[in-house]
Amino acid sequence: MRTILVTRHLGSLFWAYRAGIPYDLMVEHLDPEQVAEGDVVVGTLPVHLAAEVCGRGARYMHLVIDVPAEQRGRELRRRDLDRCNARLVEFRIEPAAPVREQALPAARLTDGGHKVVVAIATDQNVANLPPILHVARSGDSVLWLCSKPSLRERARWAEPVLAPLGLRTLQVESDCPTRATEIPAWVAAHVRPLLPPDHRVVLVANGGLKPMSRAVEEA
Repeated sequence: MRTILVTRHLGSLFWAYRAGIPYDLMVEHLDPEQVAEGDVVVGTLPVHLAAEVCGRGARYMHLVIDVPAEQRGRELRRRDLDRCNARLVEFRIEPAAPVREQALPAARLTDGGHKVVVAIATDQNVANLPPILHVARSGDSVLWLCSKPSLRERARWAEPVLAPLGLRTLQVESDCPTRATEIPAWVAAHVRPLLPPDHRVVLVANGGLKPMSRAVEEA
């Protein structure tokens, strides 16, 4: 049995040292193949990796940090972590049953009184999640625009996080083009029919190429 510390930030490393957290191995990026039953993994893993760690019979200790809004996105030093009440919390995570696109037809998006969050899927795993969780509320719908099959997998990894919060998800079946000139016609054909007129629509455009995101916004 080993304790594996996963971090690429010096502040987290120094914090673990000062907090007296012992570890046998420190890595910047975790390969799940490194994890064996009985191991303890400490870090801030994406949800799907944390679920795989738990699925291998290991314990996952998440570094929880209460970061003020003005400090988000900045490199945190050890003293910053102390001020932000950094602490370890154990989580046991397992994936929910896969949600089939057919189980979430466009008709489900027509219940009035809620928002549709249109998200351009990103290659950076769950990078879409923070802005989605910032604007979405229970009963809202998340409509994923994916430009290639691998991004559909990224979007599916987010579903176990979104579903327990009461958010319904759907992927546009057609791949979104990456050329800005092709996007208006694609949006008209494949996205607009899914957007009910009585809903507020919010676009999360931190995925895709910048011209692609801008073209989706204008369309």
